[in-house]
Amino acid sequence: MFLQPLLSEMSDEEAELLDNFFTPKSHGEVRLEHYDASKLIINWFDTYPLSSRILEINDHRDKTWASSFIRLYEEYVKNRTEAQLAKKLAEENEYLRNQVALFKRKEFGASSEQFTSPPIEVEDTATNNAAVSLSTADLANQDKKLRLVSSNAGRKPLPDYLPRERVEYKLPIEKQICECCSGKLREIGEEVTEQLTLVPAYYKVIQHVRQKYVCRCCDKFVTAEGNKQLITGSSHASPELLADIAAKKYYYGLPFYRLENIAKQSGIPLSRTNMANWMNRLAERNLLCIYELLKSEIRDQDIIHADETSFQVLKEPGRPPQSTSYMWLYRSADKASKPVVIFEYQPTRSKEHPLNFLTVGYDNKFNGYLLTDGYAGYNKLPNITRVGCMAHLRRKFDEALKILPAGAEGSQAQQAMAMIGELYAIEAKIKDQPDKFKYDVRQSQSLPVLHKLKLWLDEHYPNVLSKNPLGRAVRYAVEQWDYVYRYILDGRLAIDNNIAEREIKAFVIGRKNWLFADSVDGAKANATMYSLVQTAIANQLDPQKYLLHVFKYLPYIKNSKELESLLPWNVQLEESESLKIAA
Repeated sequence: MFLQPLLSEMSDEEAELLDNFFTPKSHGEVRLEHYDASKLIINWFDTYPLSSRILEINDHRDKTWASSFIRLYEEYVKNRTEAQLAKKLAEENEYLRNQVALFKRKEFGASSEQFTSPPIEVEDTATNNAAVSLSTADLANQDKKLRLVSSNAGRKPLPDYLPRERVEYKLPIEKQICECCSGKLREIGEEVTEQLTLVPAYYKVIQHVRQKYVCRCCDKFVTAEGNKQLITGSSHASPELLADIAAKKYYYGLPFYRLENIAKQSGIPLSRTNMANWMNRLAERNLLCIYELLKSEIRDQDIIHADETSFQVLKEPGRPPQSTSYMWLYRSADKASKPVVIFEYQPTRSKEHPLNFLTVGYDNKFNGYLLTDGYAGYNKLPNITRVGCMAHLRRKFDEALKILPAGAEGSQAQQAMAMIGELYAIEAKIKDQPDKFKYDVRQSQSLPVLHKLKLWLDEHYPNVLSKNPLGRAVRYAVEQWDYVYRYILDGRLAIDNNIAEREIKAFVIGRKNWLFADSVDGAKANATMYSLVQTAIANQLDPQKYLLHVFKYLPYIKNSKELESLLPWNVQLEESESLKIAA
């Protein structure tokens, strides 16, 4: 009853009067609607239609009772307001504490989302043979960065294709005498130890000399044909130099001012302005045709992963330098026969950009599966089936789990993480299986887990606080559920969008070094060059060797068929030029 907290302040007479007045008793919200010298009107809202009582003030008893009620009601309103304020402050305090705890974990704690749950069985639905048990602890390797291939531990032999230089060590002639019998020592073999060394890079000038000829009879002059320049005019940049600059900027993430300092150490006047102009010119005049072919190829595929990240462009027309621009990424599926990675610069994060890239203004419009994070800009693209990212959903619950005190067991965040862990454990087991096999296993084993997780979300959604990390995780999962579960619809689909996040990290790491793009041309050059570099890596090619190959042969290209021969999956480099990468 609304008067319950005030009973201790009421006299027995006041309590009796109020008890007689409120018939039936009110357990809902009570409001004082009107009070004057002749009438007191009270409404309460626990029933429908609205319940109310009217007290006519005719004598001293009624007036005393009304005064008592008004005093208690004012006290009640004051206490209720203070209680509501205290509750609000407590919620905000909890929210801020959770944020501080989460920031501390991100800054100083482990970044792994590893979570251990009971082992599960994955059954081979094709052969009806039970597979080996595995735990979700096996998922620790799911989100690791790309790394160079390594086999078993121990020292590995150096590659055979590296040149060898022999340094022989022999005993002096005077020591080729046996210490025991003074007999002459004879060579019976050798012991070889290999040591890897480095020959520092050096600059040299190649003079292209074209001989001139003249006819003594008619004085006609002829000059021998030389090599074709990638950048025409008075540029000193050779394909080797341009490939080296591009690889260091877009693969190793070195800004131009550092490359300028590196060249200065060798006495080379290589300015950052020239290097920037060379890259812009390459992207705009030379490599744009390859970039457009890559864009056309990815739209022809059935599955695309998409992501976006922000960066700064200083000189955008009509926008202040502090404006936020975006680099959008589109990536082929992990097992695509022709892997493509496309970066596209756009000044905003508008949903029109993925719409235009995928469906508008091109002969080949994408109409397959699009795997993304929870950004609403990817919703409702025509003829496209959007698939959500389970890793983002898991990350929300992981954040809720990380703010729990040490030793906390059985929390709601742990329950959700355990179910998500089951899904990832199934994916870890079938990762290298055929697509049909993946589809069958997901339908028979992943689908029941997804159903259980959905029931759990529906149960807890009404009861969690919106600002609480767990509440945000549950709300995100409910809102994204129609997209997240769709990976089970096709065996070719991935459970998450991690492959796109790994690709866009190359741009993010570079952005931390070079900070911003000076102009729109520079931003577009970034998109083109990062696209070629990451596509080369996706096709198991060394990006510097691939760029060198393109820069050497591009000036001699005569038609579209020859141009297609420069696409990464059509390029055959030597074994020593390949970059073997494992997920």
